[in-house]
Amino acid sequence: MRPILALAFLSLVIAACAPAPSPVPVSNPTATPAQSVPSLAAPTQEIPETKTINGITFLSPQAVAQDGKIVVKVCYVWEGEGAWELGKTIARSQGSELSLETSREISQEPVTSPLPSTMRCVENIYQGTSETAAPITLTMEIESVHLSPLPEPGKACELYQSRWMNSPEIQAAGIEAKCIENGETPEIEIEKIGSQMSVLRAKELVWRTAGLVAGPWIFEITTH
Repeated sequence: MRPILALAFLSLVIAACAPAPSPVPVSNPTATPAQSVPSLAAPTQEIPETKTINGITFLSPQAVAQDGKIVVKVCYVWEGEGAWELGKTIARSQGSELSLETSREISQEPVTSPLPSTMRCVENIYQGTSETAAPITLTMEIESVHLSPLPEPGKACELYQSRWMNSPEIQAAGIEAKCIENGETPEIEIEKIGSQMSVLRAKELVWRTAGLVAGPWIFEITTH
């Protein structure tokens, strides 16, 4: 995606995140109260903070403390076909890591949407903290985003090299990359690149094609 189009798209995404005016409550004595479940509070009018690493832009997560739990909504903008999903996502309060209870995709578009760029959203529910007074300050760390399913241990580099060899975009850019698998996250080195592309852009393209994009994206957020 061209930079100007990408910025225009992100502006539309942020504008789309702005909440509509809250409806005026209507009294209905015959209505049955809905069951109380953890849900996200209405977002504020503030433009969310964003962070872009390796070509993926995350919006500052939204969080709400309710019924002894903390519900966090994490959204990111990413172009790429296939089922992409978040890697490990850590929430900390007062230095202690919270226990993740459930995680589910809540994107408005299917994760396999063929659109050139799209918004992905995930809702994580964490067990509550010992704090009782709101608001609660959290540190949210998103470690990675990856194409599902992940490769088997020890076979990541073999898979990544195959994807690069079969990628018209990688071949057209004249990129040659090497994958080194020493730990949980493989390392990628750019060995050759065409003259029309920057090293940063080449790394973004190689990681995306491989199917694993590392962060971390870190936010300080406060519950509502």
